[in-house]
Amino acid sequence: MTNLPFGIISLILLQQALHEQLSKKKQIIDYAGIITFTISMTAFLLALNIVKVEKQMTTNLFFWLLISLVFMCLFLFIEAKGKEPMLPLSLFKNRFITVSNIASFFIGFILVTVTFYIPLWVQGVSGLNATLSGIAMLPMSITWMIGAMITGKLFEKITVASIAIIGSTMIIFACIGLVFFQANTIIPWMMVTTGILGIGFGLSSTLYTVVVQSAVEWNFRGAAMGTINLMRNLGQTIGIAVSGLWLGEELHGSQLAESLHHVFFFLVILAILTFLFAMMLIGRKLKQTTH
Repeated sequence: MTNLPFGIISLILLQQALHEQLSKKKQIIDYAGIITFTISMTAFLLALNIVKVEKQMTTNLFFWLLISLVFMCLFLFIEAKGKEPMLPLSLFKNRFITVSNIASFFIGFILVTVTFYIPLWVQGVSGLNATLSGIAMLPMSITWMIGAMITGKLFEKITVASIAIIGSTMIIFACIGLVFFQANTIIPWMMVTTGILGIGFGLSSTLYTVVVQSAVEWNFRGAAMGTINLMRNLGQTIGIAVSGLWLGEELHGSQLAESLHHVFFFLVILAILTFLFAMMLIGRKLKQTTH
């Protein structure tokens, strides 16, 4: 309910300011792509669950990994040949699109992991209540908006690569801060860490959204935005499944702390990968399209 007034105001502003010329045509739904992708991802997530339970390579695990691989290959074949694919592979010929999608996958992975596991640390390791776990996460929501606003101001002053590098650097520092969490780490320090994360997410997520919209012609923007949203959601889905592999049976005390430290260290690696992909944009000038 608290979002309702903002939603109404946004609709009014869009109605007054956004003017589009739309041409209607019959849409082709990529049912084959949707089905093969769903089967591939479902099989992969089942395989991850088997890894967590059995902790070794088994026939069952190999079977589901094979199913995932086969249907993913089939999905890519369908997308390459389809008239209106759900994931247009031609978009990935554009470096801005490729970097934005891969980086968004990593950001989605990191985001869902910290959102779930920082509160788990506060309650399971530090032994504090749910209210304090919410307070520990609060700065990220605030600084995310700040980071998004900063992105808009920086976009006309410095290069896309510079903004991407700054955002990913902030995420790296924050993830390193997570690695140094201890049972007696105070809430204000956790708030500093999540605050830095929020700025990094705000800079990076906003930037890559703008980049994807600007790097393609108008008639491809819907497909480009759908692709980056898919990669973000995929990162979150796989992120919570993969990070869960490190969690032991004990969800409190020193054993939980050890498990979460493994997760946080892995996030550092992903943040560094995000930084390296951002570096691939150095020297590249974004040519914004308006039609």
